Amino acid sequence: SEVPVTVTFTPQNFGSANINWVFGDGGTRNNQGFDIKQVYTYKNAGTFTATVSGTDQSGSPTTKTCPSVTVRTPSSGSQSEVAP
Repeated sequence: SEVPVTVTFTPQNFGSANINWVFGDGGTRNNQGFDIKQVYTYKNAGTFTATVSGTDQSGSPTTKTCPSVTVRTPSSGSQSEVAP
């Protein structure tokens, strides 16, 4: 997909009301609430891997890695959106 790319991340099986996101391009966010979808826009070309951390439903700390997102520089000024 070409810059910019908007991705919707959906955390599952988190028992935490405090979910921390690291998007792999320097961007971070903190969500308050259970299993909240996170929409993030990558504005630069590259391959990025997002992680989400919190506690699982048993109360144990956990970190999950999302599939990588590859973003290319536009060849003709077009834009794309993906939602894994």
